[in-house]
Amino acid sequence: TVTGPIKVTVSPASASVSTGLTQQFVATVDNAADQTVTWTVVGGAANGSISNTGLYFAPAQVPNPAQVKVRATSNADAGAYGEAQVTIVAPIIVTVAPPSAVVNLSRTARFSATVANAVDQTVAWTVTGGAANGTISNAGLYTAPPALPAPAIVEVRATSNADNTKYGSARVTVTNP
Repeated sequence: TVTGPIKVTVSPASASVSTGLTQQFVATVDNAADQTVTWTVVGGAANGSISNTGLYFAPAQVPNPAQVKVRATSNADAGAYGEAQVTIVAPIIVTVAPPSAVVNLSRTARFSATVANAVDQTVAWTVTGGAANGTISNAGLYTAPPALPAPAIVEVRATSNADNTKYGSARVTVTNP
């Protein structure tokens, strides 16, 4: 029986992983009875680590360069391996200023948002709990409701348009003057 050379394929072939987070990789070994592999991170611990099941752990800081490789080496043939490229990115952080405000009924307060580690710096503004807690414009201008909400402390939130799981918020205390 003639078989081809042992080939190792890693999937996904590339991934983007935020610092401190994980990514699962899977290795497929062709043309070998032994399907097991040994996982390594090229460049050592500064580039992260990987478990023997292919779970990659990104480092706490973005390495330089930010692209690293994870390697699955066939246990049947140490010369046969597959690699995946991992781009380590800093997580998106949204900060709202000021972090809190006191606003009288039907009055306004201006908020601003800063988005770190994203090309898209825009945010979507919302007030938790809906219009009964006030409204906020696309420019971050909060308007308190005409009646005191219960509770009187509400949250305005700026959600990153680059990643809608990332947001910052501020607390607004609505008062009746």
